[in-house]
Amino acid sequence: MSDEDAEDNNFKAELFLPRSTLFVPADNDKLISKAVHVEADAICLDLEDGVSASAKKTARTALESAGSALKAGELSSRLLMVRVNSEPDMLEQDLASLPAQCDFVMLPKAEGLDHVQLVGEALDQISKAGGANAKIIALVEDARGLLNFRNAVSVQSGLMPHSRLAALALGTEDFSNNLNCRPDARIMETVLHELGLVARALDLAVIGTPSTIAEFKDLAAYETGALKGMDAGTVGGLCIHPAQVEILNKVFSPTEAQMNWALKVSSAFELAEQRGEGVTTVDGRMVDRPVYLQARQILRRKNSS
Repeated sequence: MSDEDAEDNNFKAELFLPRSTLFVPADNDKLISKAVHVEADAICLDLEDGVSASAKKTARTALESAGSALKAGELSSRLLMVRVNSEPDMLEQDLASLPAQCDFVMLPKAEGLDHVQLVGEALDQISKAGGANAKIIALVEDARGLLNFRNAVSVQSGLMPHSRLAALALGTEDFSNNLNCRPDARIMETVLHELGLVARALDLAVIGTPSTIAEFKDLAAYETGALKGMDAGTVGGLCIHPAQVEILNKVFSPTEAQMNWALKVSSAFELAEQRGEGVTTVDGRMVDRPVYLQARQILRRKNSS
């Protein structure tokens, strides 16, 4: 990577993080078979809330075959996630059961960088032994977790995010329960904005929308939430139904007009730099380096979609 690329690539994870992540219970063969045909950027095999306590062992056993089905043939570039359980005893068993194809581990009820560090170190050992070489998405689901991540930014503790941590994600349903409000309440937008600021300060991306994912029939409300998420700087959203996938893919992809603008701005600014100029104009608008970096960000979003 050139110095220039490093400068404008604020969140390296945005190059591979999905616009749409569809949760599927890891023990539900019928839903996994259907997920093969859904155009989600990522499928998250769920070992946590989507699986009853009595079925956890069965779900772990099913991970390898499910992962193979979801990454077979032309689906090989699709991202595969596993949402583990956060309780230490179950977490250890979940990590030991990760399929080799796993790209991301989603850590629910993430308590802060210390919590992530433990999971990251476990994944380091799994990778060294020839297992999954997965990144981590920390799902923040209550006020305590958010404040712990924020304190890691504000307190000079010297603790840096584990290298496997790629993003923070908002667990809207649990967080809204923690705050005793609706998932689409205005305070959830504030929470997402706060999470976004913390993620940026840690050089991470942020995923999520300030709206419920459980009510999958009200797609208009879901799309409104997705748009609010995009305006807050998120790179994608979470969903539980195939009908929600199309909305996320559309909302988190650049429009044709945005792409045309980005290409025009990038070309004009790069030509200006070749002439030794730091500023140029496009369609009557000044273009300096910050505007150029906005254009580059749009182009990366397109390339990763």
